[in-house]
Amino acid sequence: ASSGGQSFWSPAVYAQLPPETRDYVPAVIAAAWLFLHPKQYGLEFPKIDTLPDSFALVRDSSINELTICLGNEGSRDGWFRVLRNLNPRYEPGSIIPAGTTLRAPKRITALYQNLCVQGPRAVMAAELMHASKPVVAFTPPPRREKSGKHARTYRVRAGDSLLAIARDHSCDLTVLARNNRIHGPNYTIKLGQRLKMTGCEG
Repeated sequence: ASSGGQSFWSPAVYAQLPPETRDYVPAVIAAAWLFLHPKQYGLEFPKIDTLPDSFALVRDSSINELTICLGNEGSRDGWFRVLRNLNPRYEPGSIIPAGTTLRAPKRITALYQNLCVQGPRAVMAAELMHASKPVVAFTPPPRREKSGKHARTYRVRAGDSLLAIARDHSCDLTVLARNNRIHGPNYTIKLGQRLKMTGCEG
């Protein structure tokens, strides 16, 4: 192919082809040949776990957010393209509600449970995705200050995380954690735990 791909075609045929075909088709044929005979050319392709599987979202998320918390463990280039291609009905940035089942390789299922349900990686991914709308501390009006110890509370439900609760109720995450004696970076909460929602807007 050193002569612009002419070794694939007779000169007469080559001259009649459109310019894009002269370059593109020989490149595809060459790539296929290398893929079929890698050892002959000293090539080694990465092994990809393609076992089919699926997982249910524990909390609201998006493909972009999942890509961040999954990282590139098990895939040199990350998991964005895999998740997007296997779940074409969802836009990468759109919020997918908790309970939704996503298709994925088996490797992703394990990574999701370990990295994206809770913990520092999950917190970081969610914070990055909501960086354009940061959660800010809320100063309650005077009439709320009078309520004192009768401040509103929230009971933790299945699938909740402290970050999601703070986001949904317009709370400052660090203030909410401090008022409930919850420590980072994991911000672990328990099912049925009642949280004091002081300093929250909604």
